[in-house]
Amino acid sequence: MVKTYGYNSVKHGLDFAADLKLGQYMKIPPRLLFWAQIYASLWATATQVGVLRWMMGNIKNLCSPTNPDRFTCAGAKVVYNASLIWGTIGPQRMFQPGQTYHNLLYFFLIGPVVTVIVYLLYRRYPKSWIKYINPPIFFNAAGNIPPANTTQYSLWFIVGFLFNFLMRKRAFAWWKRYNYLLQAALDSGVALATIIIFFALSYTNTHLSWWGNNVGKNTMDAKGTPAFTVPKGSHFGRGVGEF
Repeated sequence: MVKTYGYNSVKHGLDFAADLKLGQYMKIPPRLLFWAQIYASLWATATQVGVLRWMMGNIKNLCSPTNPDRFTCAGAKVVYNASLIWGTIGPQRMFQPGQTYHNLLYFFLIGPVVTVIVYLLYRRYPKSWIKYINPPIFFNAAGNIPPANTTQYSLWFIVGFLFNFLMRKRAFAWWKRYNYLLQAALDSGVALATIIIFFALSYTNTHLSWWGNNVGKNTMDAKGTPAFTVPKGSHFGRGVGEF
C-alpha cells in the first residue's frame, strides 16, 4: 500500500513536473498539459492492463530468467521484493541498528547535509563548476537501482556528457534550441523501436547476428552473474539466528 499509493504517487508527481518544464519550453499551457496527461493516464491504464494480459497468455516463460526475449520482469520483481521487505520480513530486520542494511539510513542525513554544503560552496564560488552539481538529481538517480544496471548508467552518462556538456559548450545556440526536442525524440524513438523490433524480429524468431547484437551477450549484466560471490559455507549479511 505504501509503495503503490505513496512512492508511485510522488514519482508520478515528479515526472509531471519534468513534463511541465518540457511543456514550458514548447509553449504548451500548463492547464492544457495537465488535462492531456490525465486523458493519457486513463488510456494508458486500460492499454497496459490489456497488453499485460496478452503477454501473459502469448509469451512463453514470461518473467523467467531464461526468457529468450529478455522479458524477465525486472520492475515487477523489484515491487515484489519491496513487498517482502516492508511486509513479510519487516523493515526492522533489514534496517535497524546491527542489521545488514542499517547504514543506508544515514542517507537521510547525508542527503540534506550534502545539499546545504553544495549550496554554501556555490554562494562562495558562484562562477565555479560547483554550479553544475545538483545533489537531489544525483541521489535520486540511485533510486533506479534496481532494476537499472551498469549498462543503462554507462549509456546515460555517455549521452548526457555528449549533449549536456560538449554540445552545450561548443554549440550553445543549437543546444538551447533543440536539446529538449532531442530528449523527446530519443524517448519516443526508443519506445517505437522497441515495439517494431519485438514484433518484426523477436516475436517471429528472426535473429540478426552482428556486433551490435552480440557485444553485450558476454557481459555480467546480460548473464545475470554477480561481480562478487559469497564463499562456500559462508553467507551474505547476518546469519538466520542473528535477527
